[in-house]
Amino acid sequence: MPSIVMKPCAFLLAVMLAATPALAQRADKKGPATGGKWQGTSKADRQKMRDDMRQAYKGDKGQRQERRQMSPEQREGLRRDMQDANRNLKKR
Repeated sequence: MPSIVMKPCAFLLAVMLAATPALAQRADKKGPATGGKWQGTSKADRQKMRDDMRQAYKGDKGQRQERRQMSPEQREGLRRDMQDANRNLKKR
């Protein structure tokens, strides 16, 4: 007799536990959120942020190119320094 009562109870408990995440979601009357982390910002604000980031990256490109230009002597010195550092790491 107990198994007749226990099986439906166990099934009901399993269904309730499986449905809990779906029932716990917030009901949004406006529909699903499509904005993600930008949900609270206006289109004009988002466009301004995009433009600011583009401008910042444009400014960095010229500086990066200047930093990468090394004379052959500097490259050779850097190569030697890296080899020495690697040897020191292997000794530890």
